Amino acid sequence: PATFIPLAEESGLIAALGLLVLDETCRQVAEWDHLLGTSAPARANVNVSALQLDDNLPVQVAAALRRHQLAPSRISVEITESALMKDPESAREVLEQLRMLGVELAIDDFGTGYSSLAYLRHLPVDCLKVDRSFVAELADGHPEIASAVIALAHTLNLSTVAEGVETVEQAAELARLGAKYLQGFGLA
Repeated sequence: PATFIPLAEESGLIAALGLLVLDETCRQVAEWDHLLGTSAPARANVNVSALQLDDNLPVQVAAALRRHQLAPSRISVEITESALMKDPESAREVLEQLRMLGVELAIDDFGTGYSSLAYLRHLPVDCLKVDRSFVAELADGHPEIASAVIALAHTLNLSTVAEGVETVEQAAELARLGAKYLQGFGLA
């Protein structure tokens, strides 16, 4: 992804690729429902490029959910903090439209951009994702930033996902710090 996403953005293919990923995610969730019943995952997350963050996105999400007969709560849209900061007011409007649909919203790579904390309070999001770089610092005895992001999320009544968990020690420390969910190669 670190290679092909920037290429897709530069070439103008990101909108089509993003639409394909959204549709395939919804299709897969519907298939899991059919095959697994109540054991199916409750939700799937879809990353969205900054270039997709426009008035078309809520319409495309609604259409994919309808096409695959999924409730909006089955999808979480992840948007990087830096994408939100390119045009904060427009981004907030798109997020509000997505929220009105009923999808969950997460800010990915939180803490790596330059967002205003005051602005964060007004975004209609459900989750902050603690960037993997802050999780990696735990191994060096530096929990400060991960701890601060988790505490900020708790204060704003947001859930947290710590990204890049690779060791049992990181998982234990993040649980101690209050991270609600963990994600990384150390888990699966």
